Amino acid sequence: MDHLRPSFLLDPEVIAQIGKRTEEETKAHFVLLNPGVDSNLSRAALLDGSTIDFLFGVRRSEVRSAASRANDVKKFMRNLDEHGQEAIAKFYFITYQAMLNYQKRQRHICSCLWTHSLLADLHGDIDEAYVCLRGIISERNIISDDQ
Repeated sequence: MDHLRPSFLLDPEVIAQIGKRTEEETKAHFVLLNPGVDSNLSRAALLDGSTIDFLFGVRRSEVRSAASRANDVKKFMRNLDEHGQEAIAKFYFITYQAMLNYQKRQRHICSCLWTHSLLADLHGDIDEAYVCLRGIISERNIISDDQ
C-alpha cells in the first residue's frame, strides 16, 4: 500500500496551477462526484470520464506521461471492490471541493498577496482527504500491501 499516496492519485503541480479559467470544469467534476449523485455515475466519471485526467493535466498537456499516470490510477481503481472505489471517489470529491474553495478565494481582490497561503491550504485539504482515504482503506482491508 506504500505506493498509494497523493502524488499517485493526482499531480500536485497541476493542482497548483488551477485557476479561474478551469473553475467551470472543476465544478462539473465536483457535481459528478457529489455523494448525492448515483454512485454508478460517479464511478463512470472517474473510470471512463475525464475526472481523473483533469487532475493530471491530460487535456492541457502533450506529455504522454500525464495520460499514462491517469490511466494507472484508473487501472488501480478497477481492481478495487465497490467499497474501495467509493472511498477513492470520496477522496476525489473532497479534492475537487478543496479546489473550488481555492478558486473562490483566488477571486478576492488581495489574493495575490496570499497565494502561498492559499496553495498551502489547498494542499493541506488534499492531505486531510488522503489521510481519511488511507484510514478507510486500512480499516476495511480493501487492498493488500503487495497491490
